[in-house]
Amino acid sequence: MDLSLSSEFASILNGKNVYCGFSGGADSLTLLLLLSGAEEAFHFTLHAVHFEHGLRGRAGEDDARFCCQFCKSRNIPFTCISLKVPENIRQGEGIEAAARRLRMNHWKMLPKNSVVALGHNSDDLIENLFLRLMRGSNVSGLTSLSQFTENNDIAIIRPLLSTSRNSIESFLKGRGLQWRTDATNLESDYGRNFLRNQILPSLYEKFPYGKDGLLRSLNNLHSDAEYLDHQAQIIFKSMNPALVSNWKDLPQAILCRIFRLFLSEKTGKNVIIGHHLLSRFENLIAKPQGLGYAELQFPDLPDFSLFIGTENLFLVDHRKADSISWNPENNEKIEFLSYRFQIEKNPVGKGNGVENAVFDALSLPLPLVIRQINPGDKITAFGRNTSESVKKYLSESGIPAPLRESYPVLCDAAGEIIWIPGVKRSNKYPARNSDFIFISFHNHEN
Repeated sequence: MDLSLSSEFASILNGKNVYCGFSGGADSLTLLLLLSGAEEAFHFTLHAVHFEHGLRGRAGEDDARFCCQFCKSRNIPFTCISLKVPENIRQGEGIEAAARRLRMNHWKMLPKNSVVALGHNSDDLIENLFLRLMRGSNVSGLTSLSQFTENNDIAIIRPLLSTSRNSIESFLKGRGLQWRTDATNLESDYGRNFLRNQILPSLYEKFPYGKDGLLRSLNNLHSDAEYLDHQAQIIFKSMNPALVSNWKDLPQAILCRIFRLFLSEKTGKNVIIGHHLLSRFENLIAKPQGLGYAELQFPDLPDFSLFIGTENLFLVDHRKADSISWNPENNEKIEFLSYRFQIEKNPVGKGNGVENAVFDALSLPLPLVIRQINPGDKITAFGRNTSESVKKYLSESGIPAPLRESYPVLCDAAGEIIWIPGVKRSNKYPARNSDFIFISFHNHEN
């Protein structure tokens, strides 16, 4: 039996640091050998990473030693990471889920443009299918293991995904190589092991053609998932997700995908949508909460809340953003959160203090400062002699309550608020001649 790394991975690996998850088992040992053999031809730098989960005592330590010695004999850079799963498990989290989360946390800390190589095989695909079916996954979830995925700027490849476990073991035996066997894999306490050791062997015995049929079905499901994901991308790019009405008529197969795209784009994370979260979102979209806003919180995104009203929805980041300095003489436009401030060189109109504002260029001290509002902020509005609360003006202007805590204000170099963009400008620095600064304000949410 002979295996080699497919040339389709050449462009993905070229010039990259490739980190191969190396448990010492047959799958990861085979993958490490294939990557090592292709390192020079495909122009990448290989590293082996072993995770010691702290679950199997002496046996786990022996696995780590085996991996270290194997890499040393092949001159492959090797790192062993202690995860201490029992000490880091969350309330209500299973051991397998905790181990996956901790491994992924370490992969996320790799430098950008790194590639993670994992040794999943075609038998893992089938086991994953059954596990996801029992969790109620859609076709994207059922086919979530793929040869190439991206997670928070980290590329993940699975070159052995079309290779069976038997073929992998035959490959190693043909080269006289031994691999480590996790004794707990022979026990059926965990769901995957129960499938692997009891359910699937009985199924294949009854239906000898079953494995090939399941793999063909997985291939068809993957095609269906790709099509639905592509359609969701097209619709998401053309819609305004801030309008509740744009969500109401979406088919459920598309809505769940767009909801994930929306959250992932706004949070900068690869968000996974659970059944209960999706159901609550669908209910809130279908039946808005009167004149107020219903808050939807995310267990895995504690810094964010989604507020849903009768007409609009807003994803709010509860973290306080750092203020930024802006010199309009050097930069015509600047981004702050989901907002953009821009200098208009050929303005239309005189400025209304709402969508745009005009300031005297000679008296306005630079650089300007853009920040979120603070408790107690006040402004003396244009045409007024007394100051009023910024929050009062936000409320009177119809700025939704969920957005007021994080709303931006424009300040002069001394830190005094000169404009609540989209609301009202101050009475400071009125333009009295032709030498003026005309600033427009845009909210990407709209």
